[in-house]
Amino acid sequence: MGREVVGACSVLLCDFTDGGNQEPPTGAPESAGAITIGGTTPTFSLTYDPGTMQYGSVAAVPTDAPLFAGGNAITFTAAGADVTGFADMLVAPAPLVVKSPVLTSAFSIDTSRDLVFEWTGSSVGKVAFNVITTTSSAATAMTNADGKTTYAADSITIF
Repeated sequence: MGREVVGACSVLLCDFTDGGNQEPPTGAPESAGAITIGGTTPTFSLTYDPGTMQYGSVAAVPTDAPLFAGGNAITFTAAGADVTGFADMLVAPAPLVVKSPVLTSAFSIDTSRDLVFEWTGSSVGKVAFNVITTTSSAATAMTNADGKTTYAADSITIF
């Protein structure tokens, strides 16, 4: 994990090859004031709680529907407080859709063959596939967002 200073803000750059470092940054916590997230359904705000030194959403963000569609411009606007206010945006990735194998409730894994996942809809960056079943060992594959990742047959263990 690295830290990059952008203006008056520190940006944590996480290396997710080990699941991502969740350690809090060092130093005194600072607030950017209320942060409004737009381009989502619905637009929502984050408020800083000095007691926990964390931001929380107000009101609760719905979890029963996608928050954004692929290609949306997601905006971030901070009012400013301990640090100067800021505004920025990013383009939302398209939803990831697994094309193969066909994932059903009766999905089985043939341990004599490589397990290959192919998908569409991801963006630049890394994609993690976690395979956890009741009859096989857990496995994680990290890959570039190029639409394909492979679990080698010799890495799949059936109990």
